[in-house]
Amino acid sequence: MTRGGSTWRRYVALLEAVAAHYGTDHTVGDGDDALLTRFLADVDRGNAAAAAVMNALGSGTYVRRHLRYIAAWGPERRALLAAGANFQLLETLGQQDRTGRLRGLSLTGSLSDQRRQLAGHLRREQDPPPGRGWLAPRPPGGRPPRRYDHRDLAWVYRREEVDHAEGLHPAVARSLIARYQPTPGVVADPMAGAGNVARIATELGHIAWASDRWPPPGARHVRPLNLLVSDLGTALQDSPHPHPHLLILHPPLPGSLNLPRDRFTPDDAGYVAWLERILEHSVPAVKAGGHVALIVPLGVPHELLGTVRSALQRSLRHAFAQDGDDPAPLRWTRNARGAVEELGTLHTHLCVARDGREGWHLLVARIPPLPDEEAPA
Repeated sequence: MTRGGSTWRRYVALLEAVAAHYGTDHTVGDGDDALLTRFLADVDRGNAAAAAVMNALGSGTYVRRHLRYIAAWGPERRALLAAGANFQLLETLGQQDRTGRLRGLSLTGSLSDQRRQLAGHLRREQDPPPGRGWLAPRPPGGRPPRRYDHRDLAWVYRREEVDHAEGLHPAVARSLIARYQPTPGVVADPMAGAGNVARIATELGHIAWASDRWPPPGARHVRPLNLLVSDLGTALQDSPHPHPHLLILHPPLPGSLNLPRDRFTPDDAGYVAWLERILEHSVPAVKAGGHVALIVPLGVPHELLGTVRSALQRSLRHAFAQDGDDPAPLRWTRNARGAVEELGTLHTHLCVARDGREGWHLLVARIPPLPDEEAPA
């Protein structure tokens, strides 16, 4: 259902409130970014009057993570939002509105209608940009994925299917991608190693991003990116695909890391702090409604697995809070079969060889969509 310009009205109200706070006349336009930058800096410095304005506006998180970035949009994307186009859909765009590629576009009808209209208009943009890190879809011909339902707690494979020296086995990666991104989209693996998961994604028809802190010498398609100090969103923001539909993270275990080198304590607490830093710099890049898959090898102590799962939960609450800066904790539920644990929309799968000697835990969380806005009158 079309959102009827509600987000645009909230954005204009934000600018009017901030301009009134500074006692200036302001017309919505190119000066928005400087005005909001000044305002948020005052809030961060503890300016009581600025904080009062922010509190009167409602959710500070929503202002900072969504409304604030409309200021950086080009005039064509703003015009679409003001006319009632879906905000969540427009957020997925990169620099198309800065290069004239949105000229002549009109988005009307339901969200599905708008998606089709936008896809048709930007069809020529579906190839990934040149440069290291991106892989284009390849013609089909790879091994078909084994498809599991989200209610299946255990994904079982023959031993020979998952007899793999290191990393996530291709058979499991195929099943994961096929389950959580069944239609062509963007799959990002910023802890890619040699980039095998990204290659598998292209075999299934997706555009793929591959990066790693230390790419192997032979993995020329894998871009260097250290998630401890760099944001995935920043690395992708100027591309036509700034928001992946599926983010796959397969971090190494504590025993293979030099945690003190990165200023973390050499224990489980230090590992979790290290992992939370990785999540902080990667999860916010994912498209609203998309998924994050965190991979943990079989054999991890139960206590550590639970702590890792809680770290993923916290990262979602902190990165995508919509209704306030301190959202209520999410609750655990089970389906009628007792087979799937859910944390909001988080699913836990156990991928194992039939003999049980190889396997992985898949912790898959759905990124919450933005709150629905009112329909047009």
